[in-house]
Parts: sequence; structure tokens; C-alpha cells
Amino acid sequence: MILKAHNTVLTKEDLIGHAEVNLIQEAAYHYDVEFLKTCTIYTSDEPCAMCASAIYWAGIKRLVFGLSKQRFYQEFGKHNPDWTFELSSIDVLSKVAERMSQKIVAARRAQ
Repeated sequence: MILKAHNTVLTKEDLIGHAEVNLIQEAAYHYDVEFLKTCTIYTSDEPCAMCASAIYWAGIKRLVFGLSKQRFYQEFGKHNPDWTFELSSIDVLSKVAERMSQKIVAARRAQ
């Protein structure tokens, strides 16, 4: 482990202060993009759509998480009735991978 981060949404009143975003910001300060491409990010539960997107855009190639969103809600409940937007990190990253694959295929066909 080279870095760790915590959620600061409540402690710093930072609306995007999720642990993954905080970690990526810290990593980007200390390491170059090529090094980040070799890294794995570990989280206790599945990152939200914002964090999954940040992981992608940071170039981090591997994500490992303990609990899926579905399992998290089964175990601990869903305590915020206003939370209506649900998009799993798997959905976000698979859509990105699909689009990247399509672009690669199209570029190869154009050659």
C-alpha cells in the first residue's frame, strides 16, 4: 500500500470528498500518470458512479472492492430515501470499456 484516504464529505463538508476521489487527488500529486496505470485501488465497498469515473480518468487499471452496492444495501439498509440515482461502478466501467473497444475496432478498420 502506497497511500490511503478517507471520506471527508462530513468532516470537511466536501460534497465530492469520497475516499476514492481523495486518494486519486493525493496519488496524482505524488505520482505520474504512467505509474498510476500500474496501480490497483482497493475499497471496502463498490464505488459510486462519480468515483468509478474518477478511477477511470486517473488511468488506474484495476479496482478491487469488498461489497457490491446491492449486497451493501442488503446488509446495512438504504437509509437515505432521497437517494434516487443508482448506477453501479460496474455499469460505468463496462460502458467505458465497451466504448473504448468500439473505438479501437473502428480505428483498426480505418487503417
